[in-house]
Amino acid sequence: MNWHRLERSKRNVLIPLFSEHKASCLISTVLEGHAGLALVDDKAVPSLAMLTYADVVIFGGDAGHPQASKLVQQLPEERAVLSCSDGWHRLLAEAFGDLLVPIERFAFTDGTLDRDHLRQLARMIPAGYDIQPIDLAMAQTIIANPSLISPDHVRNFDSPNDFMRRGFGFCALHNGVIVAGASTYAVCNAGIEIQVNTQESHRGHGLATVLSARLILQALEHGLTAPWDAANEASANLAKKLGYTPTGTWTAWVRIPART
Repeated sequence: MNWHRLERSKRNVLIPLFSEHKASCLISTVLEGHAGLALVDDKAVPSLAMLTYADVVIFGGDAGHPQASKLVQQLPEERAVLSCSDGWHRLLAEAFGDLLVPIERFAFTDGTLDRDHLRQLARMIPAGYDIQPIDLAMAQTIIANPSLISPDHVRNFDSPNDFMRRGFGFCALHNGVIVAGASTYAVCNAGIEIQVNTQESHRGHGLATVLSARLILQALEHGLTAPWDAANEASANLAKKLGYTPTGTWTAWVRIPART
């Protein structure tokens, strides 16, 4: 079976294959042609698709299709499968067995966000720190120096210039050095996915709170949604502090490398 990469401009044909998925900015980012990859069985009339955005993969189409089991075998190592139906999960489990590991994640709704509360949090800048919007020079610095903060703040875009055109974010600086950031991990037509992290030695000062509040406010002011999905309790607690409401947990599935 030959699989084909579908060009960004033609991905609208894939929308029906993902109609049963919960709304996700990551899915929309790829389907709208902003970024990511789309692997399909047929470019003209696709029945199956695997979307990839950064380290996240989403399967679409009928898991009962004769070629679906071959598509899941295209899943790279160390990728998290998002929004996996029972049918797709069964195929993944058959393909990878113990190498498919469940990761619990915490979901939140942004429907309860309060802008006044966010504005108050955004003003709580700890002493000794400077908060700045990410400009082109800062975006280039983040890419060139991954030891500062995660390059995921910028590298999911085509380039730092592309980030400046479509993304946005804020950084905290200490003595002129970037020590924390909150930015658009992904941007679709309707909303953003949030990336936030702080250097370990600068945690506990409220930087993630200030930066996230500013990022969310900018998204809301542009009419964009800003959902929150947490990978750990620290992220979940930050979401609650910002005003998000928990909606439960869900499971992502990660293909780990084979043991040697």
